[in-house]
Amino acid sequence: MNPLRISLGKRRQLFEIQDFPWCPKAVRDGVTELLALNLRILPLYEPAILELSKLAKKTDGHWVDLCAGSGGGSVLLKQKMPGEIKDLTLTDLYPPKDFKPAEGIRYYPESVDARNVPSDLPGMRTLFTSFHHLPDEVAFDVLKNAKDTKTPIAVFEFTERNILGLLMVMPSFFFSFFLVPFILPWKLSRFFWTYIIPLVPLVAFIDIVLSCFRTRDPKEVEALIATLKSSDYEWKVGYLPTYLGLRLTYLIGQSSK
Repeated sequence: MNPLRISLGKRRQLFEIQDFPWCPKAVRDGVTELLALNLRILPLYEPAILELSKLAKKTDGHWVDLCAGSGGGSVLLKQKMPGEIKDLTLTDLYPPKDFKPAEGIRYYPESVDARNVPSDLPGMRTLFTSFHHLPDEVAFDVLKNAKDTKTPIAVFEFTERNILGLLMVMPSFFFSFFLVPFILPWKLSRFFWTYIIPLVPLVAFIDIVLSCFRTRDPKEVEALIATLKSSDYEWKVGYLPTYLGLRLTYLIGQSSK
């Protein structure tokens, strides 16, 4: 057994600064934009493409990304699935006001609760690096809503609650100062909250470390969906290997008919 895979103990819900409404919008946006840039540099979610391709066929290429933030995971993967995705709709509790639509990509303008996705948003649902934010009862309701509406759903997390996962995110605070200038378009507020008052690097570092402690392992995901298993909707849980020895924890739910 790899000693770096040793668990850091029981999952804790804890908190992340971005979860609070009082977190300044410029800081929250800066952190999510920083994550999106990191995923462009190191495309950790690429191994998810095969699973997403299968689900896309069931929804005629329509895709809804929940808790999307800046869309770091979904937007990048859509670009690597030409011809498979007709449209991608990003959603969030705090949708950005300045998102610039691209071909086949839009941001739903209203706040979306992932437990009750609007009926005018058809398509496979995904959550990238966000499932750990949800308490068990909320996470359960998100999955139940997908099952009740017979909608495919896929969850992917690159953080893990072990020593390796923690070691891999530790340098993120220092890297942030070098990466922020590469986030386009430039924003004065982002530079202020990075180089004058360094809340963007600090919040990004604190939140990603806490993410490791909040991430569910496959056994905990299995326990979460235990009462959602049925003959007409199937679930699959496990790990997918990705870059730098890391793994994606994944959950796939889809109608079996």
